Amino acid sequence: MGRYQIDFTEPPPVGTVIAYRGQRAVLVEVPPIHRRSDGEPGWLLTWMIDGRRATSGLRSESVTWERASRDARPR
Repeated sequence: MGRYQIDFTEPPPVGTVIAYRGQRAVLVEVPPIHRRSDGEPGWLLTWMIDGRRATSGLRSESVTWERASRDARPR
């Protein structure tokens, strides 16, 4: 494996499955984002990993885990 856990040159299709640190990651959403500095579109990849949502860029060493909402937390 190379330096990056996630390494794409263009957005993969929704449903793409990769191995992320020994876990199955399924791509569930790929919304475009806009970079303010150069105006070129960027991409935010949204993954489901072990029942949790996480995001990354096209090339990334790690993911950013989505925080649970207040409504979803046990009381």
